[in-house]
Amino acid sequence: MIKWLGHVLVSCAFWLGGIEIVRLMESRNMALLSLQEVWQGLNKGGYDAFQHLISTGYFPGLWPDVIVPFMMLPLLFILLATGLLFEFMAFKWARGR
Repeated sequence: MIKWLGHVLVSCAFWLGGIEIVRLMESRNMALLSLQEVWQGLNKGGYDAFQHLISTGYFPGLWPDVIVPFMMLPLLFILLATGLLFEFMAFKWARGR
């Protein structure tokens, strides 16, 4: 199951890389899509609700110091790193270590 999920995440990273190349060719401007941009594009209300939940909860400093920098990371790198991590874990478990 983990290996399958890793393959899906790496495939999505390559798909997103293709989209980034097309965007680069069209606009001549290299700006990778961040996790925040994709989340707001898919569901603006969900992002705002998550921000409100964290900002008004037990740890309000968590939003500007930890979550916002993570959300600004390029989604391509997040998908690729997570997918490769899952594939590595599946490889290690398959070998019995």
